[in-house]
Amino acid sequence: MKIFSKFYKKILSYFFFIIYGKISANQNNFDKKLIVKKKIYKNISYKIFETNNSRLYTNSSDVAYITNNTIISGPSIQFRRKMNANVIHNIVIQKGTPKFYKKINFRVFSLLCGIDANNYYHWFFDCLPKILIFKKFYKFDKSDFFLAPNLKHDYQIESLRMLNIKNILNAASLKHVYAKKIITTNFSNFTINHKDWLIKELRERFTLIKRKNSKQNLKIFIDRKGVSSLIRDILNKEELIKFLRNENFLIIDPSKLSFVDEIKLFNSAKIVVGIYGAGLTNAIFCQKKTHIIELKNNQTDSLFKNIIKKSKLNYHFLTSEVKASKYSSKPFDGFISVNILKLSKILSKIN
Repeated sequence: MKIFSKFYKKILSYFFFIIYGKISANQNNFDKKLIVKKKIYKNISYKIFETNNSRLYTNSSDVAYITNNTIISGPSIQFRRKMNANVIHNIVIQKGTPKFYKKINFRVFSLLCGIDANNYYHWFFDCLPKILIFKKFYKFDKSDFFLAPNLKHDYQIESLRMLNIKNILNAASLKHVYAKKIITTNFSNFTINHKDWLIKELRERFTLIKRKNSKQNLKIFIDRKGVSSLIRDILNKEELIKFLRNENFLIIDPSKLSFVDEIKLFNSAKIVVGIYGAGLTNAIFCQKKTHIIELKNNQTDSLFKNIIKKSKLNYHFLTSEVKASKYSSKPFDGFISVNILKLSKILSKIN
């Protein structure tokens, strides 16, 4: 079966090579194929890339911007070892563009970021920021299209609606596009120290409840569930949850909530406790001075600490030794045991 599958893929690739031709990485005449606009916002320089009568192909991770069968460096994405590598490593150089393209005679704004935007954190801090940057420098028209990564979660659909983004194309089913103009930006989130303007705008645009009318009276524990709990979780979680329930904490699984309810819930929080992970992205919906307690291992970075502090929230943490996960070797993954006594002391100071 595997041999047949490989043979089929080779035949398919050959078929599309005949239709669309081989993709070159030759960067001659680079300036003629790509318009680069350097824009300054909040004293930070961003590049806006525009390609005319060009193609975009993605396999969900690599993203290739193609003009006259030449892949264009700059906007194209091919992450290798956490870096955007040379375009010669892009999947289209070897595999071509094995999908029929959809022709669009209008502008297409690409939100593709080359990473898993089905992750709650990456959606808000890698994908949506592209829209916020586009809004600074373009006036959107009703004929504009927006190419987004795989859309399968309520928070993706709802957040786009709240940003008034329409004509959405789903790159999971539409991997190959030919458009009159394709626009993207070099925004990338390779740092744990997020820009102040981004934190501020995300907080302002997605907080539904008027802060002056919202009471901060909820105590919330973010319970990590599903496949993600296989690579990072709390070993003594049952004991922890029992303790937190006695402290009047609400135990929640954010994946079970609608996006609107998630915003409202965290906007009403007085205290939030959660393990390092995407669930702590919800700190951007909390009111100022909310107390966030991050549970993490002693090898974890300061990603969520920075988001929490830049959101003007009170940050607390509890570190533990880590037990490695067989599914991941990343330093922030693994399993921890939470010291209930130490957590109790932190809570007593807050209360």
